[in-house]
Amino acid sequence: MKNKYDINYSTYAKQKRELIAFEIILTDLSELSDYILETPYIFNCNFSFFEENGKPCIKYNISSNLELICQESLEPFGYDFNASNTIMVVEDDRLVQDSLYEPFICSTAIINLADVIKEEILLDLPLIPKNNANTCKKSKKHSYYSKQENVVEKKENPFEVLKVLKQH
Repeated sequence: MKNKYDINYSTYAKQKRELIAFEIILTDLSELSDYILETPYIFNCNFSFFEENGKPCIKYNISSNLELICQESLEPFGYDFNASNTIMVVEDDRLVQDSLYEPFICSTAIINLADVIKEEILLDLPLIPKNNANTCKKSKKHSYYSKQENVVEKKENPFEVLKVLKQH
């Protein structure tokens, strides 16, 4: 095993093991999205391993606080990340057609729990992260066109000369 997050999922499932209050530290989340600040994140996890129809399954709860970049103010804000799911670990997703669980493709006997977390982050992350509208500083940045629209110049009326001639 390469690191402490690599486990033999089929052995854990046969033994019905649980990892309670298991902490996983991830440092490379900026690779998943440009909106995540590059800093180490601690994920609090609970994993339960079991078998269903002879296939290994993992039920998990994951929570953490991610620092995302608001796309309105471009300032960082805290995002509560919480994910709960049950997956069936298989080599081919066609093997879980009759299952209630989502497939997680793994071609080896070892699964990295960090990969499960990264998958959930990708599924949970907002497409355009925005902080709470009440606390987000909204600074209106004018575009080229809005500057042009706001500029109102009073032009002289060319027929003003005719009014003067008409009075005489």
